[in-house]
Amino acid sequence: MADIRRDEGSFPTADNLKLFWISATPENPKAHLALVHGYAEHIGRYGHVVDHFAGLGYAVHGFDVRGHGRSEGRRGHVRQFSDYMDDLQRYLDRVKIAAGGKKVFLFGHSHGGLLAATHLLGHPTDLAGAILTSPFFGLAFKPPAVKVTAAKIIGRVVPGLHLGNEIKSEQLTRDQGFVEAHRADKLVFNVTTPGWFMAATAAQERIIAEAGQVTLPVGIFAGGNDPIADVKLAQAFYERCGSADKSFKVYEGALHEVLNETNRAEVYADINAWIEKHL
Repeated sequence: MADIRRDEGSFPTADNLKLFWISATPENPKAHLALVHGYAEHIGRYGHVVDHFAGLGYAVHGFDVRGHGRSEGRRGHVRQFSDYMDDLQRYLDRVKIAAGGKKVFLFGHSHGGLLAATHLLGHPTDLAGAILTSPFFGLAFKPPAVKVTAAKIIGRVVPGLHLGNEIKSEQLTRDQGFVEAHRADKLVFNVTTPGWFMAATAAQERIIAEAGQVTLPVGIFAGGNDPIADVKLAQAFYERCGSADKSFKVYEGALHEVLNETNRAEVYADINAWIEKHL
């Protein structure tokens, strides 16, 4: 892919953290995709996704969310959800400048889907639409009540305290290659914080309650056997979404990371078809 220009760097947040970004830009791109990764991972895990869509003629951008990957910040922690929103807006401002007037699609996976959907509540008119894969609008399992209560109590005193999360690599995909790569990835972490948990929970409740405010085109793609993000809540968001242009597809048998699943070629083709429809 010698004809694809690749760049990376960092940009500052409002509270002076440095966030790492990447981009892959083919000559005369059809449109620009702004990727937002999931929780406890990083944009480096999306190299194959970047290559695929850049190879189809799209400029693809990505960044490591604060507290993740090569970006600064306490691992997995956020003081308030609005910090994520401010960071996302700064990232999108950079993408839109790079796009030079061409269409920009917001593309969020899991926790990145929650960030992307929350951004849509602000009625942005400068995006062409949003792609959400396995959006994290709520857990597919019920965490122990004692643990939730403890997190709330601890969160008032030490919101940034690191606690273990219960997500396992084998819950992400049926593709063993990606499972092993996830286990070996030094930038992946297995902690969370009470502050993040409370901020994310409030954002999840808001996105379902206010879904009717979303008016941009939205395409949702989810795994039917997702053990992490509740597919029923993705369905609820879809049904309540105020957009006249929305779609929802579930891949039977697929786990959480549909972009890394054994049927990912089908997922990529469906996402590309959705984008092409909106060019």
